[in-house]
This record gives sequence, C-alpha cells and structure tokens, in this order.
Amino acid sequence: MNATKIFASALLTFAVACGTFTACNKKTEAKPVGALSYLNRSEEEHAEVFWKRFQTLDLLMAQGYCKSNDPDYKKTKSSQAQKVKFYDDLDSLLLALKAGEISGIDGLSQSTANYLCAKDDKLMKSFEFDLDKERDPDSFAYEAINLLSDSYSFMFLEKNADLCNKFNEVIAELKASGELEALVKEQIYGQMNGGEIKPLPIENVEGRETIKVAVTGSLPPMDYVAADGTFAGFNTALLSLIGKKLDKNISIVQVNSLARASALAGETVDVVFWTRGSSHLPATVITTEEERENYIKERMALHLSEENQALESMVPKASFDKYANRDIPEGTIITSPYFEDVPVLVVLKK
Repeated sequence: MNATKIFASALLTFAVACGTFTACNKKTEAKPVGALSYLNRSEEEHAEVFWKRFQTLDLLMAQGYCKSNDPDYKKTKSSQAQKVKFYDDLDSLLLALKAGEISGIDGLSQSTANYLCAKDDKLMKSFEFDLDKERDPDSFAYEAINLLSDSYSFMFLEKNADLCNKFNEVIAELKASGELEALVKEQIYGQMNGGEIKPLPIENVEGRETIKVAVTGSLPPMDYVAADGTFAGFNTALLSLIGKKLDKNISIVQVNSLARASALAGETVDVVFWTRGSSHLPATVITTEEERENYIKERMALHLSEENQALESMVPKASFDKYANRDIPEGTIITSPYFEDVPVLVVLKK
C-alpha cells in the first residue's frame, strides 16, 4: 500500500471514530449549574452573580475564611460559559445532579448542604466557609461574607403589613429571650450534624383565627416532610412558637419554590415561610444617592484595591436594590431575618 493510500485510510478511520471532523474539534458544552428558583432573579442574572463571586471566594480562601474541597474548583471557576438552570424543588435538583444534567447545585445554604452531604456520601460541597473564624467588622472578610449571605425572612403581601409587623414583634421577642438561638442550634445545627429531632407540634385550637403559611417541605433542615408525612424541621418549630405567641392557629400549605409568589398573590396563603434577601446591603438602610456614595467611600477606604474590586464586581452600585431584593417580588414585604447563612455549591464526589 503506498503512502497516499495509508494516509487516506488513517484519515477515514479517524473520521469514523469522531463521527465528523468538526465534532472532534468542537468543545463539549459546559453543563449548567442548577439552583432553586428565585422570585425576582432570572437564570441569566443568577449566572452573572455566580461567576462574579469567585474573585471574592479566592480572596477569602487566601485569608482562611473559605476552603475548596473540589479538585475541579479551578476548572469550574474558569469555565465562564457555564449557565444556570432553575428548578422548583430540591428533589428535582438532586435527580438532575445525579443524572449528569447539571454540574452542581448552587444557592443552597451551607446548613442545607451539610445536611445533604451527611445523609448522602456521594455529595460534597465544592467550597465551604469557616463562619466561626473571627472577623473584624472593618475587614474585607466581614463585608464579603455579609454580602454573600442570604437572610431568611417571612414574606407577606403589602396589604398585610399589620400581620407582618406582628411577626416582626414575635421574632424580636424570640431573639431577645434566646429562644430563637436555641431553636436554631437544635432544629438546624442539630439535624445538620445528623441528629433526629422530634418536631414541635403546632397547636390547633378551635375558634382561633388560622394563618396559612406556605413552605416547600424540601429544604432540610429548614423544612421537610418527615417519614410519617408530617412537616418537620426548623419551620414547624418556629411556627409552633409564633402560633402560640400570636394566639393563632397555623396551617401549613406545601408549595414549590417558584409557586411561593403565586400562592401569596392569589391569597391561597397568608405568609411565605422563607424568602432570600440581604439585611446587610446599604440599599436596605440607606435611601439617598449621597448617603450611598458616602457609605461606599468609607467602606472602600478600609480595604485593599483588589478587595474593593471583588466587592464591586459582585454588587455594582447600580445593582444594590436588585441584589437585595433577589427573592422579593414587587408588592410584597418581608420581616426582619430569623436566620442567616451563606450559600455554597454542592457537587458529586469525584
């Protein structure tokens, strides 16, 4: 066989193995990252936020406030083409991850991630935070972790401001008495570390007004459905206390993540159990443009240039309101936070 025929034969074999020449040269498209649906943020907006925080994560890792558990962390970080796909419940997210449809689950609180990883040894956190390490209030780490954190609140229609205020009063009372902190330690951190905590029963007293509360039932240890079909986790414990304090019956209605807004708007429920926002952003406490400018200048003077670049990349000045209200639709109001945590990325173990 002459050289020309040998070359042609080899070329044909290569083409058959690849399917087409172009297929071999075509890069494999990156799988999307999955996340629970937000109420006031699109998949594209979440993808933009997802990538911009990696500069901040790198700095926090260098300072010992965050660490990577994933050998592919750097590869993930550099894959800027990755998209985000929203799912309406955690079960769908987990199925998609294990089926290889998504590369990871983003936006779950570190508490939920710890719970899931403790229950399933095939899962791990791509990165995690050391929230016990002391942070100076003027430090980059303090500001960065505050900006990264989600504040969990109850959500109401604006017209139900009176009920929202009553919930705020109870939350403040539970914080002052230490009951809320004790509940978090038992119902969130206790179950997160593998404990099985008996749910606090929700009283139902004849003749009392009933408040209908939407929960997803699929965000352990915040809320989930126990083996016997009853709602369990932090939600039932907290709602049990709130019902007693307000002298009201609490009726739990299960909805998925995306349906929270429609259930509230359609008045199928009076309250949504959790919504994500930020209680740390200046947009929530500063009202004028001049006040914001002064706040930014004061904070920037405390940090290094690269630290300020990372913070500004995550939350540009023009996006303060959008970032703060990422899970808060127009026409709704929220209580002060009852719990705060930082979201992480959950992936399959390599």
